[in-house]
Amino acid sequence: MIRRPPRSTPKPSSAASDVYKRQPTNRTVVGVLKMDDILRFLLNSLDLEPKVEEVMTREVVSCGADDELSSVWELMEHEELSGLPVVQREKGKVRVVGVVTRTDIISSGTARIAGESKKGKTPPKVKSIMRTPVITIPPEVSLSKAVDLMLSKKVKRLPVVRAGELIGIISRSDILKMVCR
Repeated sequence: MIRRPPRSTPKPSSAASDVYKRQPTNRTVVGVLKMDDILRFLLNSLDLEPKVEEVMTREVVSCGADDELSSVWELMEHEELSGLPVVQREKGKVRVVGVVTRTDIISSGTARIAGESKKGKTPPKVKSIMRTPVITIPPEVSLSKAVDLMLSKKVKRLPVVRAGELIGIISRSDILKMVCR
């Protein structure tokens, strides 16, 4: 939460004093603006015709289905990510087989798993909670279609796939960064 020091406000003229006195000064929350709301606005009001490949992240941080959840959690923390594609490497190609998010780990009840690894218990693996089938997008699709897909499928990131191989990932924040440039 961003906290700013209170601004000094000039005293109102007597004509405006009634209105001034009725304005809330206790910073009461009157609503919440979610990333989905912003994306929906962008989808309906801006030209989002650049292609996914122009905005996607090319160096994808990923994990494997047999990785321990504690390691994946630490990787997400270190890289400041909230989700990762789960990949399988075969014959020099990287294929997406699932997606795992912090929410998935927390919802599974395995959020406090680092200690279990040290106690001799078999730690849970990514494959036990990853989401399948994976919702992917090709690189030549427009950003507006990517935003529409994210909103309709309620996902925060889309692995970008060409000929079955992972070549990038596009997230809601990638799109917002592009719009803000």
